[in-house]
Amino acid sequence: MVKAQLLVRETNAGVIPFYERLGFETAPRTVMGKRLDRKGAPAPE
Repeated sequence: MVKAQLLVRETNAGVIPFYERLGFETAPRTVMGKRLDRKGAPAPE
């Protein structure tokens, strides 16, 4: 099965009806992220 997924920011909710017309469906998910540069790195012990 081939599947395309889109991530839409909450601030861009107006585009959701456009993608729904193209056949995309909203999926209940939580997206989590972590910065990998120095600003997101844990403090050295």
